[in-house]
Amino acid sequence: MVTSEDIERLESELEQEKRDLRSDVAQIDDKIQTVREELKPSTLIHKLALPLCAVALAAGFLVGYFGLPYEVRDAAKQGAKGAFKAVPPVLAAAGTRAAVRRLVA
Repeated sequence: MVTSEDIERLESELEQEKRDLRSDVAQIDDKIQTVREELKPSTLIHKLALPLCAVALAAGFLVGYFGLPYEVRDAAKQGAKGAFKAVPPVLAAAGTRAAVRRLVA
């Protein structure tokens, strides 16, 4: 038959398991919050803003430097507008102007 010592031992084990479960749930909640923060669009944009701007500027410079036809320039501008609404087209245009000025000078 079950003795009072067995009951106390089982209750003690149960309480320990409950504490462990609460600890695990708290760790999971912390991890979920961390992942949500990392995957926010604003966080991704902040992480990738500089590389995207550099690519747009380089693409604009290459388009201007090699004097690509207007169809290619228009396609590049449309692609940049779809990827990043305002900044890359401005940087691409700046890169194109810099390359044209370099060729003229």
